[in-house]
Amino acid sequence: MNLPKEFIQNIELAFEEDGKQFIKDLPSLIEDASSCWKLSNVQPVPNLSYNFVAYAKQKDKDVMLKIGVPREELISEITVLKLYDGNGACKLIGSDEEKGFLLLERLKPGEMLSELEDDDERTQIAMNVMLSMGSASLLANLQEQAPALQKFIKLSNWFDGLKNIRKHYSGTGPFPQKIL
Repeated sequence: MNLPKEFIQNIELAFEEDGKQFIKDLPSLIEDASSCWKLSNVQPVPNLSYNFVAYAKQKDKDVMLKIGVPREELISEITVLKLYDGNGACKLIGSDEEKGFLLLERLKPGEMLSELEDDDERTQIAMNVMLSMGSASLLANLQEQAPALQKFIKLSNWFDGLKNIRKHYSGTGPFPQKIL
């Protein structure tokens, strides 16, 4: 498999040894996910960044395959997609947290909100999406959802990683001093 150099670098820098193993195992991971969900015509998107994402077919249905290094962020993403169940976000068709697999509904992009001239129309569309997400099963019964909510990343923990950036890069790395 011919993967973009930048994608490989991103994975190896972000996930270190686990990232190197992920790149090495990626062809067999794709094969495994394809076999599990009976996927065909798996074609990587042109702008891979920190996860392998590909267009695919499941029977005659267009889907997306996403494979990532299993980490808190990916597990949190799987959890939230399960909870929203297609309300305001793409539908999660299948997943495997341990392997880092997500099978997603393929959304066909329409017109970008930023391309609409009428600000009232843009605002109404954005509000409708937010309302559909707010009425999703995630918010319907928080007590019932409590075990799933434990898998969400706390932003305070996530941003704590920025405290280590100076040690990791012997400076500010890719961030301007002012931002840090």
